[in-house]
Amino acid sequence: MNRRFVRSLLLAALLVLLCTQVFAAQETLAALRLDPEPGFTTRMKDTDGNTLTQSGVLNPDGLANSVRSAKIASYSIYYNGRLLMTVTPVGFSEPDAAVMSGGAPTCTGFYKTTFSIDDTREIFLTGLTESTLEQVQTELTASALEDRYFSLTNVDFIDAEKEFTDVAEGEIASDANLCWAAASSNMLRFSGWGSEAGFRTEDDLFESFISAFTDAGGSYTYGLDWFFNGYYAMQGNDGWAQLRAPGESGKYLSEYPADSLYQTYEISNHIDNLRPVLDALERDCAVGISIGNYLSSFRIGGHAITLWGYLHDTSASPYSKEAYPAIFISDSDSDKYDGALRRQAPNRLRVMMMDGMFDGFGADSWELDYPSTFPWRLESFTVLEPYRAELEQDASGTHNKNTSADFSVQDLYVRASMFDDLELGIDTIPANQSFKIGGIALNNSAVNLSSARLQIVTTITQNGQTVWEKTSQRPVSRFSANAYVKLSETCNSLAAGSYEATIRVTASGISEAYLLNNTRSISFTVSAAAPDASNASVSVSIPEFDGRTGGYGTLRFGGVDSLYPAGTELTWSVYEKYDSVLYDDWVLAYQGYQQPESVRYEGMTTAVRTLVVLRPVDPSLACVTLDAGSQKLLYHRVYTLAADDNTGICSAIAYGQNTLAAGEQFSFYISNFTTCTPSITVTPAVYAIRSSDNLRIDLWRGEAMRMAYGESTENAPCRVASWSAELLPGQYAIYGEAVYEYGSKTVKLSTLQVNADKPFVSAGTTFRGSNRCAVVLECAAAEGSAEFGIEYRKAGQEQTERVSFSANFDSVKSRQLCLSFKADAGADYSFRTFIVSEDDTTYGAWNDCPAPTAARILTDAPQNGGADASVWEFTAPSDGVYTLTVQGAETGALYDTTDVLPKAGREGTMLQRGFYLEAGETALFCVQAEASYTVEVTRAQEIGLCSPVRFNAAFTGYERFFSFTAPAAGSYVFHAAGESGWLYKLGENAMWELYRHFSASRPDSGVSLTLEKGQRVYFRIANTAIGSYSFAVSRPAPEVSVSDEGVNVSYDPEFTGLHLIALYDADGRMVDVQYVPVQSLDTRISAVLRGTKTGFVRVFQLDAEKNTPLTAAKQIELV
Repeated sequence: MNRRFVRSLLLAALLVLLCTQVFAAQETLAALRLDPEPGFTTRMKDTDGNTLTQSGVLNPDGLANSVRSAKIASYSIYYNGRLLMTVTPVGFSEPDAAVMSGGAPTCTGFYKTTFSIDDTREIFLTGLTESTLEQVQTELTASALEDRYFSLTNVDFIDAEKEFTDVAEGEIASDANLCWAAASSNMLRFSGWGSEAGFRTEDDLFESFISAFTDAGGSYTYGLDWFFNGYYAMQGNDGWAQLRAPGESGKYLSEYPADSLYQTYEISNHIDNLRPVLDALERDCAVGISIGNYLSSFRIGGHAITLWGYLHDTSASPYSKEAYPAIFISDSDSDKYDGALRRQAPNRLRVMMMDGMFDGFGADSWELDYPSTFPWRLESFTVLEPYRAELEQDASGTHNKNTSADFSVQDLYVRASMFDDLELGIDTIPANQSFKIGGIALNNSAVNLSSARLQIVTTITQNGQTVWEKTSQRPVSRFSANAYVKLSETCNSLAAGSYEATIRVTASGISEAYLLNNTRSISFTVSAAAPDASNASVSVSIPEFDGRTGGYGTLRFGGVDSLYPAGTELTWSVYEKYDSVLYDDWVLAYQGYQQPESVRYEGMTTAVRTLVVLRPVDPSLACVTLDAGSQKLLYHRVYTLAADDNTGICSAIAYGQNTLAAGEQFSFYISNFTTCTPSITVTPAVYAIRSSDNLRIDLWRGEAMRMAYGESTENAPCRVASWSAELLPGQYAIYGEAVYEYGSKTVKLSTLQVNADKPFVSAGTTFRGSNRCAVVLECAAAEGSAEFGIEYRKAGQEQTERVSFSANFDSVKSRQLCLSFKADAGADYSFRTFIVSEDDTTYGAWNDCPAPTAARILTDAPQNGGADASVWEFTAPSDGVYTLTVQGAETGALYDTTDVLPKAGREGTMLQRGFYLEAGETALFCVQAEASYTVEVTRAQEIGLCSPVRFNAAFTGYERFFSFTAPAAGSYVFHAAGESGWLYKLGENAMWELYRHFSASRPDSGVSLTLEKGQRVYFRIANTAIGSYSFAVSRPAPEVSVSDEGVNVSYDPEFTGLHLIALYDADGRMVDVQYVPVQSLDTRISAVLRGTKTGFVRVFQLDAEKNTPLTAAKQIELV
């Protein structure tokens, strides 16, 4: 089912129910007043357990006072007897001076609520205030109408924002990379630790981080260590934020060891950890999220956001990807404002849809619907315990991790030991079965210890009484700063019941910064004894398969129906373990409610072991693990790899030369890992592929050889430096190949250029659409320029037409040209090549044009293509610039009728072509690829005035195309910024004109253009370095002059609304201000300010209704 359709259904269902909840009164009522809505009842519970049920819907206005006075523990709203919503106050006390971002006084507490979506789905949200509690239903409804994202803009929500200043092009705002600090500030504010440290708002907290750290990446744990204890483990490490004054900041709550208050849960390949994270959110912990940006399996960026809720489908297994289709977050990047106006930035709660991506091989996680060119995935969560007055303070340590060692117990687990390396994340242990208690002891300090003898006490208690204990010693040599050692003990068995496991680590003779963090505990449950599985079994049958693509094995179960009572809901999980160093952990191959019939296996080793875990949804029931034992894997797989002495790029040779330059060679070796037969017959070969037309020329073929499993020719590779076949002029890719009984395996070895000593041309790929035919020419010449072309004629006519191009060969010896001509779809055509020289014109032989084969492609409608060559045709629905993008084409090439010069791709990149077409005009494209790909045509992105577009380039050569339509006549400034790139503008004759180069060290000062109202211009950004980029349009800076009348300010507005023009003296005090209502962008604004002739002017453009900034303030110094 289409992903967007599923998402639409989900939001539509959410809309239907939430519409029934928006019956709250529109006027302010007294506390505990209920609105008399038909069919609704509200049930209130006080802290003593008493309940009161009344008709109507409780209005939350003024609820905080009632929470304190009436001691309301929670209230629930029902509609026709069905529970819709439950609200619980959290952390309320008498009002203090604490304020949220809007500056309005409020109490210290928040609300958490659960919304029923339907019979099986519900939303949990926390961190709400009275106003957001009242507005959340309405805002959710509006967001469903607007698309998948919803933004709750309200000054009462916790959302520290990065600043957005009108800085010089290329400069980076002081907090551009401090997302981790902003999210940590949200966590500290919500958890109460920020207030305990004396901070009033999340913005106050964030600015303490900004003042202390340089603008670079970081993490929650290191940031929290600094905030509580003044210790920062990443000081001195490249690529991480650095303290500006080490040892002189942080340490706001030094009496509490930070690492005893937080816990990090990895999600990548540990999907079971999501449930304890959500449980922690429900019990009022603050939760930060770390997400990664991925290009295939490569992480190209990271970000930190804050978790406030989730959508739960209770009908799905709690261990399945369908159980949690969305999370609710706040993001420091959602709004960026001028630093002085940071606190006026709207605070936004957003919903992020999630898609489970459980491939079982180290990448199990959820993919977020976060706006980006490349996908973002959940990586980990950091959970911070809430402040409680009864929490014990550390009174014994030195409270200085920079000078004293500090042992911290982290990452506790309790795990059944039958398969102790199978990390199921299950905290239920069957009675009378041995299990392990483990974790790590971390030296979380800046002190390097030459040695330490750890005393480890592992204890299990029940109702406060010790039922099991084990003491041991662990000598550790060179216990370096931030290093850890693994801890593990085995308990033979326990009776059914609830328990707590504790590990305590000390080291005699070593003075520690803190002692409280030496101990860590975890709760777990011992269930009734596991069902008798002696009569249950599973077996696996794995047929022979292709080791490159993997195969499927069939599972057969016996006796599993009698393991649990009828109707017991089970989650089935299948784990595989290969005898391979590449995958030495258990791999999750399947997980779901249904009993699996088959699972996928990889061709990576000779054998695999399979376990099937039956996990009841009811946590009081024990799991059952069925062992299918080890099976042989029978598959065919051959590797071909370039040898160390292979020449990756060969020197050019002349046409007619059949030998490489001295010292160069094609060299590769073959390894056989075929397990389905004792040995195979392998024949090595080397061949060349001409880039222009995919012409294959066999260069060498070796003797057939027998190879057993594990044998390789690495020590005696195949080497080729000469051949007998003729190589025509052109660019070639050289491949090594191993041909064997089950197929062949190739590897690209080199590239080779064959040059001609005089002009040479040959026809390569020819492709045709409904009204055009294109021919790719392979052209070569010794030097200078030459005219190459094609002469063509329609069948039955003697008259010929020509199309040609003059190519220069001073810097290169060969070129590919793509020339095209109009051709009626119903007629036959023929063509021949020609070269124009000073003395004569040389013609090639006549060739027939192929029949039209192009597939039609529409805008924003991706289509799939296969290996080899495929032809696409696009007709512009309107005038404009379009982009054709080919994803996944590996080392393919793109030929098209919009440009004479083709585009060549590289492995791991995409092919792009930006072009201008008039309405009804058609372009023809030919994609040559080595694998399947996706092709799409999109319009140039329309960019708004003062609406910058930011994007990441994961490889060099990445391009973006933009259009801008002037809303008023006048001057506009176009800014391109980023690591390194070129800015082009579409000029006359639809040709791209190079404007200038920009880089991080040499920022672009902006391109200024004078445009008429409604005039549209197009730009192209081509990057030459991996990194972040942006493109923005603004009006010129305000013109400021000083005269006898005062300070004259004039400018073209960028927004309608209320403009505030303020004059400040040299000390930053405002001395004059004018308010100018702007109703049209066609009007030039002018004002005269008085009071000083030194200092600066600031221009603010405000929303007329909210009086909030629409863009960064513009500041102009008075000279």
